[in-house]
Amino acid sequence: MKSNVNFFRRLGAITYDLFIVFSLILFLDVIAVIVFIGKEDTSGILFYLVTLPAIYYYYVFSWVIRGQTVGMMAWKFKIQTTDNKKLSYTIASKRLVFSWFSFAFFGLGYFYQFIDKENDALHDKISKTKLLMK
Repeated sequence: MKSNVNFFRRLGAITYDLFIVFSLILFLDVIAVIVFIGKEDTSGILFYLVTLPAIYYYYVFSWVIRGQTVGMMAWKFKIQTTDNKKLSYTIASKRLVFSWFSFAFFGLGYFYQFIDKENDALHDKISKTKLLMK
């Protein structure tokens, strides 16, 4: 089954989700600063201890529970496994980790979609997931 979500629609959803994730990070960081005001400066460690799990849960819960993030809803596509099943937490976690690597290497994992016969990004191939229009 070939993915029918093009690169630019995927990019639109990523951008939309980044606004939500940055807002979430800002909110959590403000809460952490208020709670720990006047304490020893652990903001660097605290920042990662608070925000990384929040980002993880935003994506993984969205994918597992609804099959899409808010950005994917706005751009009208969803995610599923290549065998047409709902995502498990393991598959969603694997997809998230590999999507970070896809992005970290100059976005090459995403540009892989242009040369793939199935129209998948590299992390979709690795996690055996597909993006499909609703």
